[in-house]
Amino acid sequence: MGTWPTRRPASRITSCSPDSRGTFADDRDQQAVNVFRLYSYKGGHYSHRLLLLGREVHHALNVLADRSPTPSPTCGDILRRAAEAGLPQ
Repeated sequence: MGTWPTRRPASRITSCSPDSRGTFADDRDQQAVNVFRLYSYKGGHYSHRLLLLGREVHHALNVLADRSPTPSPTCGDILRRAAEAGLPQ
């Protein structure tokens, strides 16, 4: 009688597809993507929660992208503010 295969620890999960190797700058990023893929393919409540999380992340990134960035002050702006404040140049 055989033994049941043991589950691999999360730190040893490898890529599901060979084309995704080398696309991440950090091994932790690669591991996070692999865990995400593993649970999304697993089905059930895991994939449902990931779907909800994905929607929230998508919404948050869209909100951040839609915000107009505040322009950084230029050298001229800083010098003008210093002169208005009476600071020596």
